[in-house]
Amino acid sequence: MPARRPAAEPRPVFVGTDVVPALAGNVSVICADGCEVEADGSGSITVEPLGGVPSAVALLERPAVQRRIRREAEAVIVWKPSVRSEDLVRECGVPVANARPAIARRLENKVYFARSAPDAWLPVPRMVAGEAGPALLEEAGPLRAPYVFQLARGFSGQHTHRAATPAELTALVTAYRGRLCRIAEFIAGDPVTVTGIVGEREVVLGAPCRQATGIAACTPYPLGSCGNDFGQPAPAANAVRSVAARVAAWLQREGHRGVYGADMVVAPDGEVWCLEVNPRLVASVPLWNLAARDRGEPSMLGWHRAVFADPAVALPARLECHWSQLILHNLRAASQQPPRLQTGVGRIDDEGRFHRTGPLRLLGPAPGEAALIVRQRASRGHEVARVLFEGPCLEPDGQLLPRMAALVADLRDGLGER
Repeated sequence: MPARRPAAEPRPVFVGTDVVPALAGNVSVICADGCEVEADGSGSITVEPLGGVPSAVALLERPAVQRRIRREAEAVIVWKPSVRSEDLVRECGVPVANARPAIARRLENKVYFARSAPDAWLPVPRMVAGEAGPALLEEAGPLRAPYVFQLARGFSGQHTHRAATPAELTALVTAYRGRLCRIAEFIAGDPVTVTGIVGEREVVLGAPCRQATGIAACTPYPLGSCGNDFGQPAPAANAVRSVAARVAAWLQREGHRGVYGADMVVAPDGEVWCLEVNPRLVASVPLWNLAARDRGEPSMLGWHRAVFADPAVALPARLECHWSQLILHNLRAASQQPPRLQTGVGRIDDEGRFHRTGPLRLLGPAPGEAALIVRQRASRGHEVARVLFEGPCLEPDGQLLPRMAALVADLRDGLGER
């Protein structure tokens, strides 16, 4: 029986802490922070402010949100779903368009990945994994410094540390004694990432991109991800795609479906190493949505939904992207206060200043425009602002281009951080 393409792009409801992943996704949105994005014909936006730590579960537990889902949702896509969020959506009698949380959490766990990746023929650095303590330190003895120490779970580099010497590694293991962790040899090179979609019968890979990592002006974490550069070719692109295809095949065998991301590094000798896998929606999703919109094709969220709506759906042969982004995380110790900056579309001049020309709508910035998205609050290490634009943002050594460095400095000033 031939594979079927969706007759029309589905319009599910996206539920998440903020509106950003839904930009240009042709979905309606229920979120805790609308980031001053305005609704348009591509979908509606319902903002439900939350106290404390916002989450999709807290949104889905609200009776008003449940009523709206029952009334309007064709399906629900949840940002970083959990078993609880999945149960809440199903209680509304609406399909869940997400990978099974239990599978995703297992695959994203860095300890599970460390133990499973070699059997999947994924090229990973030499590493050990287990409970932090003297036994794991002894097992890590043959590894060569410098090292990367990571807890089993974390976000955007929060629990990822670089140890230059055995003594520094010992200090980290002691500090996190009893916690599940991974210790790997540090691989120097160019960070790259690939986003793709895993279906029941086939997989599709997006074009690889250079990843902005550990830029001090953007993130407090030395190995934290803070952007994507699609404005110039990624190094060793064919080799990167080959590894990404192996990752996708492994995820498919493990039961994952939908969007995934794979983080890699291209060493100076051209060898590609797979560092970690994110079996879920990832930070680059709005870029893929924008690129698909510009080509008149279904969005990344649309294809993600299609995988769950129809196991026989035929995925596109390839995904391309020409939008880039920089993500600014809160560098302060305290929560970010309401900023002076305002979300909107505009342009970035040659000196790196963003000139706002109007509001940002859900359909996203038009070709030739840039978009600034500002969150109303953010605790330390969490995203506080994001810039979407066409073109490059990184030097060959991975640092910001001068114009982009000036832009980040100017935005930090507008956020009251200088």
